[in-house]
Amino acid sequence: MKNNKNFATWTGMSKEQRDKLNILQKSRIISISSKLKKIEPNNDCKLIVIYGSNLGSTIGLRLSQQSLDNLYLTPLIQQILVGILLGDANIRIVGKNGKPHIQYNQGFIHLEHILYLSYLLSPILTHFPSLVQQRDLSTYLHLHTRALSSLIPLYDLFIENGVKKISPLIVNWLTPISLAFWAMDDGSSTPEGFYLNTHSFSYEEQIILQKALLYKFGLECNIHKHGKQFKLYVKAKSKPLFISLIKPYFSSFFLYKLN
Repeated sequence: MKNNKNFATWTGMSKEQRDKLNILQKSRIISISSKLKKIEPNNDCKLIVIYGSNLGSTIGLRLSQQSLDNLYLTPLIQQILVGILLGDANIRIVGKNGKPHIQYNQGFIHLEHILYLSYLLSPILTHFPSLVQQRDLSTYLHLHTRALSSLIPLYDLFIENGVKKISPLIVNWLTPISLAFWAMDDGSSTPEGFYLNTHSFSYEEQIILQKALLYKFGLECNIHKHGKQFKLYVKAKSKPLFISLIKPYFSSFFLYKLN
């Protein structure tokens, strides 16, 4: 974190901020548990699985380096990470071991969504979301993964010379799930089409994404200029297909974006 951001502490917070933390703690249990279906035991399953590929939550656990090196990304987690990396998340190398981790920030208004996301990513998280206070006393929610060898392919995909970029190889990583999490992060619907607010990417990178969406899903997009930047626009004739691809994986907290 930069120097102008400090993790909020209980003693240094106002009553309003302490109330927010209380909401965070209570909502973590209520919001997530109300949306999870009970998983019945399956004692008949005798399938062999790769160690580390089917772990439950590791939040709050201290894992050995050997365990971390054997912690694989499940297909679902990998697709979610691709989606949020196309959106607001960042990936960087941390620590002496040179392993990447992913950071993701959201405004407090998206509390329920980030709690839901922390449940989905709990096998690779160290902590629940943190409430971060800035110097101007505004707050946001911060989530970060463990530093893992299994994140190296995503680091290589999205980072070049320390800068986030879009590679033509992204076409091999796009799925309806990654598309849904991307749209939840950076999407906004219009009466005719759907915007993917890709302002942080260059015009050349917009073309790569435009071609990838057409090749992978048959989605026709335009590149619209927005000030000095650009963003992708899913055309009206492709919007029904786009919605049908992402809606099954959309968080209920962001369904308003599809209206």
